[in-house]
Amino acid sequence: MRVEIVNGLYLLCGCTLDRRHIKVGQKWADASGRTIVTVMSEGEWIDYKWTNGDGFTFVHTKDQFSFQCRYFMVLPSDEIPAEYNAMPARIDRAMENSNE
Repeated sequence: MRVEIVNGLYLLCGCTLDRRHIKVGQKWADASGRTIVTVMSEGEWIDYKWTNGDGFTFVHTKDQFSFQCRYFMVLPSDEIPAEYNAMPARIDRAMENSNE
């Protein structure tokens, strides 16, 4: 788990968050820096919206895994919140094993 700065945004990368950490109203961004906002989070599905350059708003739905493959949570700073640091270390261990 790490924070990367992309287009001036602090993005949480290198992990898949537990479902309970994806909440309505959160700001997320893709690798190009385009931001979206979550509007509904129910079961395995995430609804999110974005506004294009012409001012049109779009709403789309993805399952939570596909959503997290495409988007990264935007953080207010380069500090990873403690609630995410308390996540199981299985992701970190997987990264360590990939270097062997």
